[in-house]
Amino acid sequence: MLEEGIHSGGYGGIAPSTFRIMRQLFKRLEDAGTGDLLPKDFHCPIPQQRRRETEATARILGDDVWRKLPWSCGQDGGSVLPTTTDPQEALLNSTWRPSLTVTGAAGLPPLADAGNVLAPRTAFKLSLRLPPLVDATRAVTQLKTLLELDPLYNAKITFKPEAGAATGWNAPDLAPWLAASLRRGCRVHRAGRHHFADEYAQGRLSALAVHGVRRARPEIQRARPERIPARAVCEEADGRGRGGDRGCALSERMQTGIRKPGSSGLFFARFQRFCKNKLVRPVDRLYRL
Repeated sequence: MLEEGIHSGGYGGIAPSTFRIMRQLFKRLEDAGTGDLLPKDFHCPIPQQRRRETEATARILGDDVWRKLPWSCGQDGGSVLPTTTDPQEALLNSTWRPSLTVTGAAGLPPLADAGNVLAPRTAFKLSLRLPPLVDATRAVTQLKTLLELDPLYNAKITFKPEAGAATGWNAPDLAPWLAASLRRGCRVHRAGRHHFADEYAQGRLSALAVHGVRRARPEIQRARPERIPARAVCEEADGRGRGGDRGCALSERMQTGIRKPGSSGLFFARFQRFCKNKLVRPVDRLYRL
């Protein structure tokens, strides 16, 4: 806008603010009230299968989808609110709908150094997240056109995209044989542990969603006997020169106990007795996996 900064008290109202120019450009991209992006090219239809998977995931996670964020204290003393408290809509907003974020700015002095000066120029760094089915190259071209087209007061607007814009990826539908195998494995491995196994077994929940549920719900992540390296226990016992046969026999009993339903309590009792005999030094690292 200007070759150099000038006194805002003397020339404010004559020279437009660069920040106001940027605000006007943002109106072309985003609804300030809702955060929805306006350009249609940034959106894509959401596949029905993904909607069903998102609905099933939302039923499992509930309000944890948005409550787990580190919200700060709001104006009225309560928590700051999310854009939506509907778990399904929140999941769709963060995956299948575009989002714009300002991640950096230049041309604005620190608060301690700011004075009554009209800034000659201002720059913003934008981050645009696109849905998986939107072509990133076309979106970048559209974004450049929207920002540089017919600016207020004939201001000089320059948009420089960074290299590395990548189009998202939407997993293809599973082959029938693979879907059947996953359903059988889920029923066997997760039976009786958590109800999302039934959702997954019926094909309403994707593998990615199951991974997200397991990561987001640590209370269901119980220690699993099958993760304990029984062979390593046996080798440790042999390497110390005592109790080798006993250690191998115990490791065989542990492996046998893993295959029996409801044997986890017996397994850990035996393992604790085994550790008390000092056949294994790194006890915590072995059985708190």
